Amino acid sequence: RDRTGSSGTPNTNVTRDRTGSSESRKTDRSSRLSEKSIEELKKATRVFSVSWKIRVGGVVLALCAGMVNAIAFKALSRFVSHQTGNFSKIGLHVEAAKGHLAGDSALLVFSFLVGSLVCGFLIGKNTIHFGLALYDFCLLGVASLLVATTLLADHTVARYLAAGACGLQNGMATIWSGAIVRTTHVTGLLTDIGLIMGRLLSMLLRKRCGKAFDQFDEVEVADDLSKASVLSSLVLGFLVGVVIGASLEQAIDEKAFLVPASITGLMGISYSAYRVWHLHQRFFSTEEMEVVDVPEDALTGAGHENENDDVEHGVDEVMLRTQARQTAGVVTSVARSAFLHYQAELAIHQEELERTTAESREAHPAQAS
Repeated sequence: RDRTGSSGTPNTNVTRDRTGSSESRKTDRSSRLSEKSIEELKKATRVFSVSWKIRVGGVVLALCAGMVNAIAFKALSRFVSHQTGNFSKIGLHVEAAKGHLAGDSALLVFSFLVGSLVCGFLIGKNTIHFGLALYDFCLLGVASLLVATTLLADHTVARYLAAGACGLQNGMATIWSGAIVRTTHVTGLLTDIGLIMGRLLSMLLRKRCGKAFDQFDEVEVADDLSKASVLSSLVLGFLVGVVIGASLEQAIDEKAFLVPASITGLMGISYSAYRVWHLHQRFFSTEEMEVVDVPEDALTGAGHENENDDVEHGVDEVMLRTQARQTAGVVTSVARSAFLHYQAELAIHQEELERTTAESREAHPAQAS
């Protein structure tokens, strides 16, 4: 259609302006897309999608972190959920020759680090694997540390226990669909929200306030808005938690730590019951540590050439299909042994194909040339 006119004669105006040509082709394709096709296009190109379970869980955890930070500041005279300020105080106190205060700040940072270390020991992947990862151990660990903080509130060690609880919680879910998600501080969240707003503003200015959006622009905007809604809900949850935590500390002093401890403990017990009884996982399972996250299209056609092939059996042992999407496509979590076996079989098939092609060329040199 680009090369012929309405009468079918060749169109000689093939050197027209590149921008105008691409725009006309874009408009022509857009006019031929049905509503269903547009929706399928949006689904296919979306890279950020978060289930309601993850959204609610993230907001609740941010709420608890806000409470813990406010209670710790009022009851223990320290912020414990973020460590940039404490790390800065180390240098300031060293410069002022206040070694004991520098040591206190260093222990807060170290406690947060140990909490993250424990989380890394229990959870093998940064990507969220709901139903497979040992989030229940982490949540119950956070609850236990907050209970210990309450019992030892009159001792200096209480602030370190609270910092460790925040480090343990913050490491639980760090990446979802390529977005970095934190629940105990808001600096990174605000940075991401600002970046999204800047990108949207730039797009609106370039595309006449949305009037010149094509399907891909609409998908990109919807994707950014979805990501912004998740990040904003975490920020709001943290803020509400600070207000609630300050009010609780005013009313019941250090016993206010028991409120976020109860919430995280209940979440841990509920998740453990879901994972063990509903999904039939072992209570302490290392399966999540032994999976590999690969683009789903990397497994396309695996095991279909031979019905009795072990590759089909291996790929059928996919333990969890996450809803996470990355720029490479839908991510699938597969047993490590199954994926390695699939790669080995794929390499063997590739070698056989190359050998067959070489033999064919030797047998028919004239045809090959």
